[in-house]
Amino acid sequence: MIITFSFQKISSYSQTFGILNKRLLSDDTKFNDVVAWDDKSLERFSQNQNKSNYLLLSQSQLKDYCQPIELCQQNQTCINSFNNYRLQQNYMDDNIQYKKAQFSSWSSSMYIDWDDLAAAQKEYLIKMNLQQTFWQSYIINQKYDFIQSIRIYTARQSDGIYYQILSESYLLASSFSQNTYYGGPFACVKRNGRYPEYAFTSTDQFYGFQYQNQHIQTCGNSTSPCSCPYFNQKRLLPIEWRCRPWYQEANDTFYIKFSQPYIDQGLKTVASTSTFKIVKSQKNTYSIQDELNYQQDAVQAMDLYLQNIQTRFLQNFEDEEYSYLVSTNPSKNSTDYTPLIMAHPSMNISTQQNIYDVEFQNEQSNDNDKYMYANQTSFLSEIFTIENSCKELIQMNNSYIRTIVKDGQQYLTRFSPIFVCYGNLYEQYSSKVAYYVKSISYQKRDKSTKEVSQMMEFMVKTIFILVIVAILFISIIFFILLKYFLKHNFEIPIAIVSKVIQEADCESIYILNTKIESGQLKTSLELKNLIFTINKVILQFQEKINKKLQNKEDNFSQIQKKYLKSINTFYTFSHKTGLGMCLNNLSVLYMLQKNYQKAIDFMNIANLITNQIFEENTQSLILTNKIAKINSNQMQAIQRTKFSFNLIDKLFLNVIKLIIQKPVSKLQTRLYQINFIQMIMMIQMKLKDSINNPFLVTMINKF
Repeated sequence: MIITFSFQKISSYSQTFGILNKRLLSDDTKFNDVVAWDDKSLERFSQNQNKSNYLLLSQSQLKDYCQPIELCQQNQTCINSFNNYRLQQNYMDDNIQYKKAQFSSWSSSMYIDWDDLAAAQKEYLIKMNLQQTFWQSYIINQKYDFIQSIRIYTARQSDGIYYQILSESYLLASSFSQNTYYGGPFACVKRNGRYPEYAFTSTDQFYGFQYQNQHIQTCGNSTSPCSCPYFNQKRLLPIEWRCRPWYQEANDTFYIKFSQPYIDQGLKTVASTSTFKIVKSQKNTYSIQDELNYQQDAVQAMDLYLQNIQTRFLQNFEDEEYSYLVSTNPSKNSTDYTPLIMAHPSMNISTQQNIYDVEFQNEQSNDNDKYMYANQTSFLSEIFTIENSCKELIQMNNSYIRTIVKDGQQYLTRFSPIFVCYGNLYEQYSSKVAYYVKSISYQKRDKSTKEVSQMMEFMVKTIFILVIVAILFISIIFFILLKYFLKHNFEIPIAIVSKVIQEADCESIYILNTKIESGQLKTSLELKNLIFTINKVILQFQEKINKKLQNKEDNFSQIQKKYLKSINTFYTFSHKTGLGMCLNNLSVLYMLQKNYQKAIDFMNIANLITNQIFEENTQSLILTNKIAKINSNQMQAIQRTKFSFNLIDKLFLNVIKLIIQKPVSKLQTRLYQINFIQMIMMIQMKLKDSINNPFLVTMINKF
């Protein structure tokens, strides 16, 4: 996944920079509209100028390229590393490399000096140099990528002029750099006060590398010319960018293309190139795929440094498990293709190798193993195709799994294709650029499977124990919390309410509930609800009593008539006890009917009769017991009893008077009645408990 992401990142940046390059190359982008300096001069370009409007140097000259080395002075380390191209990618750490990185470079097979270029060619290079800032930012910020772009450049079709960001010298990197015939040896060391220069300034001065390739090797003649037509012409320098494989392969597609692995001329290591085919926008193209039918006007390329992947593969390399990266077939027609190695832990990074040279390089390998490998991996030679969507990037079932026999050992090998996506908002395409291969021996697989099984078994047991412990722990916590909850929400409130019910009267419960509801007393919600419920039950009980009493109001008049008739009867026979009882009951009836004045009148009469009965019974009791003379204690007991009866009568009368003076609710009236009865009973109990005189006890019981 990381490698796929790295390839896609390269593809995205290649397309972004390619579209910018395409616009700069367009005839609609005029030089005078782009440059900012007033005189539009094309000559202020060299480091010899104090203030350069643009920073460009020729790769075929050393006078500008080598000038920063003078800042090294006698520092031999600085001198030895000066020509290391890759150090410019971290130029912020080195003042010398920083100065080099400020310049872009150009080259051509036909031109060496800036003065040899036509004005239109100079304008083209200056416009291209507007990309330097963007490309430098990208190169610096890819420091930790697995696949890095080490060189970004553009070659134009019309004249083969090559533009590249960062400084680089073709003379120092070429195969003829030590040949004195061409002016060598070339190095950043002055001879006679000047840096060495190329020996020729015109193709008329020598044979001009005609029918020779860039390595100065003969590739044809007048009767059998070279495959690249530009090698058949005379030129000042052997390099011809339009004959490079990456340039020619880009013409067979549109937009993005990744080249086959090759040996980089400067780094001398295996590399690959991502190209973007540039077709001028004024041509009639209704789809980006239509560019396939046009000759490119230029090709933008990004050289890919693959050594980070190589290092990663080496770090994870074992005889029984390893990974590698292999190329895909670039041809659209032929399947006669041998896959090339892009990165492999056993490869020689300075030599271009195919998959068979690396995978079967040990002596134990035989031709049969190679044949079996080729037969099982025929998909590696499939022709190059372009898909009309990007769904291949997210598909997980397009890998190939094969059993490969190598060195007498079986390997389970997975071949995963790497796709890149490109296009615009309306069109998306994808193509296969490489295969990521993962090999693991059957022995290692069985060992790993066994280890995983043992680990899973241990994990299952551990999880089972942990689950049981967790359940027990949760149960204990739940029990403690439940106990705490029940105690504080039920047990304690119920105990409090039980005590209230046992010791408090109805009025106290009513007052307590009123204070809780008004917020004067704070308590728990559960206790509040219980007290509210009890109070409600009491109120409902009182309401039922009141309803029953109201239902009997119709009978009150008949009862009164009976009591009045009984009073007449008791009065006729002078029966004071019956007379007092009737008067007392009539007083209660009038009180229930809220006729409090009559209740007081009848109560006063009943009270007088009660006192007369008390006096008569006292005298009768004294005579019966033949008490001639009552001592002071007995008289005190009689007076105390009489006082208690009077107190009860006064209390009852005061209650009725209070009701008359201050109207109250039915509930409060009933509460007064209940409290009055409770108070009488309390006084009676107190009298019985506090008086030990048998005489007085006999009197109280008689009443």
